Amino acid sequence: MLEEGRDGRDSSIDSVHTPGELTTWLQEGEPSAPSPWGFTPDERRERLDRLRQGAERVQPALEVPILPGVPPDWAAGVYKLQIMPAPCGIDPFRWERFRYDALRLLHEQGAELHAAGWEALDLFGLNAVAPDRRPDGMGVAWLMRERVVTAITQEAVSLTAYDGAVLRAARLGRQARNEALLAWELRHGLA
Repeated sequence: MLEEGRDGRDSSIDSVHTPGELTTWLQEGEPSAPSPWGFTPDERRERLDRLRQGAERVQPALEVPILPGVPPDWAAGVYKLQIMPAPCGIDPFRWERFRYDALRLLHEQGAELHAAGWEALDLFGLNAVAPDRRPDGMGVAWLMRERVVTAITQEAVSLTAYDGAVLRAARLGRQARNEALLAWELRHGLA
């Protein structure tokens, strides 16, 4: 039961707490609830810390698997992305998301996309000058952002978000194709 003070407010709010009391209460609280994406805030913080620390050191090369129905140059390029730092001007956290989505796209739908006639630039391309700001030059992997591929045709790929919103990603146009590069060919480091 709440105790009311002279002015009708909860008197427990006005009580004096020792400096360590509040932090002890926070530490003894329930563990963090998992997010709908499968990891807790603590795990996310740890991943971000690893990302910050890993930016300075060189990671070992990954072995490129042979994926049935997927062109070897797609697999080699996506696996090259996994060890590349973020290009100049791209947020490292957004780059980390892109690398994960590109790997997921390659493994889950790579063979089906290749059979439908999609090219690497349509899937993994980014604008050479402003990769994160020019949507006309963004490939399907950049547009995924945790979305799930729900339909593939020769003209477009449907990406569905967790809330049911559908994004239709079309092939790159002629002008965008002239200005785009494969993500693993972008300049890295300082300009």
